[in-house]
Amino acid sequence: MSGAPRRACGSLRKGRSTVKPIERCALALLLILAADPASAAPRPNVVVLLADDLGFSDLGATGSEIHTPQLDALARDGLLFTRFYVTPRCSPTRASLLTGLHPHAAGVGHLASTATAHRAYRGAIHREVATLPERLGGAGYRSYMAGKWHLDPENDPASPDAPLARGFARYFGVMRGADDLYHPESLARDERSLPDPGEGFYLTDALAESAVAFVRDHRRDYPGDPFFLYLAFTAPHWPMQALAADVERYAGRYRLGWDALRDRRHRRLRELELLPAGVAPAGRDPRVPAWEEVDQGEWQRARMRAYAAMVHRMDRAVRTLMDALVETGVRDDTLILFFSDNGACAEELPPWTGALRRAFGLWTPHHYGDDPALEPGGPESFQAYGRGWSNLSNTPFRGHKSGLYEGGIASPLIAHWPAGIARREGARSASPVHVVDVAATVLELAGVPDAGLDGVSFGDVLGGRERARPRPMVWEHEGWRAVRDGDLKAVAPWRGDWELYDLAADPTEQRDLAAERPRELARLATHWQAWADEVGVRAWPWILPGARALAGAAGSFVSVVALAAVLLVRRARRR
Repeated sequence: MSGAPRRACGSLRKGRSTVKPIERCALALLLILAADPASAAPRPNVVVLLADDLGFSDLGATGSEIHTPQLDALARDGLLFTRFYVTPRCSPTRASLLTGLHPHAAGVGHLASTATAHRAYRGAIHREVATLPERLGGAGYRSYMAGKWHLDPENDPASPDAPLARGFARYFGVMRGADDLYHPESLARDERSLPDPGEGFYLTDALAESAVAFVRDHRRDYPGDPFFLYLAFTAPHWPMQALAADVERYAGRYRLGWDALRDRRHRRLRELELLPAGVAPAGRDPRVPAWEEVDQGEWQRARMRAYAAMVHRMDRAVRTLMDALVETGVRDDTLILFFSDNGACAEELPPWTGALRRAFGLWTPHHYGDDPALEPGGPESFQAYGRGWSNLSNTPFRGHKSGLYEGGIASPLIAHWPAGIARREGARSASPVHVVDVAATVLELAGVPDAGLDGVSFGDVLGGRERARPRPMVWEHEGWRAVRDGDLKAVAPWRGDWELYDLAADPTEQRDLAAERPRELARLATHWQAWADEVGVRAWPWILPGARALAGAAGSFVSVVALAAVLLVRRARRR
């Protein structure tokens, strides 16, 4: 009997009653369960599935032409959150997920690879901050991880900032933020770095196979204990590397180009009632040319085919894991959460930037760069898919990864838990929820106190209730600022002015209300500044190591060149 029933039985024994002791205990237990239904449910296993750089509409369930039957089934049979938020970059989202804190408070205000001496930007979770697996371990859970870590500046699986040191019992994956899917260079198992896996290896499949092994071994060795599994895919983050059979599935799918396909996704989103009638979707990114004006059209199509194939293979990997959950008899008692770490990525990889990356000590494969002479997908290429296709992936929103418009921070969240979520086919929730809330939710369901977290559990939403008015949500990344309170969202690009949007009427941020509602904007901006001061936000890009020195050197160089030019002009005039 748990502590609560014991205390209830004891209190009843002290009172005057004609009820027999055993009956008093039974009555107390019934009263407790009636008052708190969640306590009657067994503690679930928890599986977090994290995609990397997946756009809002890249699943069939959210309007895509990409084939994702397994994830669509989880959305259909579970609960789809349509107003779920993450941070705009991978390391900060992962830090918030694993701590329940805002990324700056956790120590990861930017990427692990740009670690600094400043507390909010050390590039790894503070060692005095308990992670989700560390907290769960005290409640009898065992935790496992397969996938991308990206929370250790040293990329060392034996470091104090690596998965096993932060509470996971087993680990297999890549330590870096972006690695080759065929020949990863930061591959590790537990606390050991692994050599090149050789021919026939594909990372997405290997991660799923390791996750399955963890589930089976746990069921065999610890059949009475719940588990936490974190499966962090690298797909569909660049490089666009996909198996040939998967790429072939999308032959001809992208011949119409990004404009026509974006229109199709718009229509599909309306059919799915994910984009309300009368709401204008964001149009083509102004930096993206019309499809009819695109050079290298076939290469552009090949980039998107590879991307779609990566998403498709990730869906197949989820199916592999789901089969293992069924096989081991734990599917119904397992809460599955699927989402992306940020919006789709508009980054291009010009070949000349490879030399620049190497100069700064960043890992760069020899075949790095977007080269139209190479077909994306195979092991000999290391390419991105670019802004035009990212614009498609983030339909219906504006913006991309790294920025704080909805396209950078909105992700579908799929929650699936047959034993804990009422079976309502196609159920959805429009409650605004943030990745910082995930840890609080998991800890609540596991019966672990969550004091000191920035997040708030959305267990009530899983139980069928909508949030009356969530607390404000706040972001900062690379000088971008944003805060959402209720339906109002204030956002400011780096070195830009604050803008204001009513997301109830204008979820795609098409009409700036800053001039019309200055008092509300000022209130939100004041709230953001108070939060930024509290968590230690610093000016961008000066927080980066050597940024001021580099800027000073560049400024001196420009000054010298300008002075030399002036002198040469004067000399020429004298002649």
